[in-house]
Amino acid sequence: MGLRAGGRGNGPGGNKVGFIGIDFSGNADQWKARVSNPIVWIALLSSEPIPKVLSLEPVQKLFETGDPFGSLATFLEKGDFIAAGIDAPFSVPASFVPRGDWNGLIDAIGKLSHHGRPFPDACSFLDLITAEAWRKNPGKDLRLTERFWKRRKINVRSSLWWKPRGGAPFAAACMKLIGMTGRPCWPWVQTAERGILVEAFPAAQLREWKLNHQKYNGDEGRITRGQIVDQLGDRIEFGYSDETVRKSADALDAVLAAFAGIACHRGTWRKPDVEHADYEKIAIEGWISVHR
Repeated sequence: MGLRAGGRGNGPGGNKVGFIGIDFSGNADQWKARVSNPIVWIALLSSEPIPKVLSLEPVQKLFETGDPFGSLATFLEKGDFIAAGIDAPFSVPASFVPRGDWNGLIDAIGKLSHHGRPFPDACSFLDLITAEAWRKNPGKDLRLTERFWKRRKINVRSSLWWKPRGGAPFAAACMKLIGMTGRPCWPWVQTAERGILVEAFPAAQLREWKLNHQKYNGDEGRITRGQIVDQLGDRIEFGYSDETVRKSADALDAVLAAFAGIACHRGTWRKPDVEHADYEKIAIEGWISVHR
């Protein structure tokens, strides 16, 4: 596995990576070595007070060799970064975590067969966590952190739903990745010297900053996306990646995902309100990190 240096001066080069943002996918086809329209993007940012984008590439272009999913896991395993924000669920609702043991859940998902895919499919994942008869129909149950953002008019994905707009494929892939890396994950680990993984949610990040968080995808969202990039000018230096984030919402989301890690490192994450501050549940379900 090798890290691609990137062109036009926007690769990591000799710059030390501070933060990573990953716009994720639970679709195994998006992790193939060749993809016509890649949607998994990786942003590498510096650690300055106003971060600079050092590299912004689809996962297939970031690594020179190896399968993209395995190469990303190996890269994260080394921990040569402060924090990495991943736009995918890190857990499921507390009542579906076997014995309330999140680490045990990660281990169990890591042992699931995935039949030539890089990670288990949603059905295998749901069979594991809905094994007891009374859990056979989980529906669209949400974690506390997802309810928190749903009340703020953000479209959220249930990590127990596998049909369209479902989060189960994302959750299965993300938790498999977490297990492969062996890295500490926030908030289960509050502090780590380097290499902590953090759950991100780009739409919630935009909502927190009072920016447009809807309909900025695709060609029809080009104008809105450009406005968002312009408004982010005092928070991040896009550099050579400016044109890329204007063209691709997935690339923009990767940059935004990095702010989940920045928020944890700087202690600026949005804390739960009184209604959602059940810390026993949060200790099992995790919490989405959003920079205030």
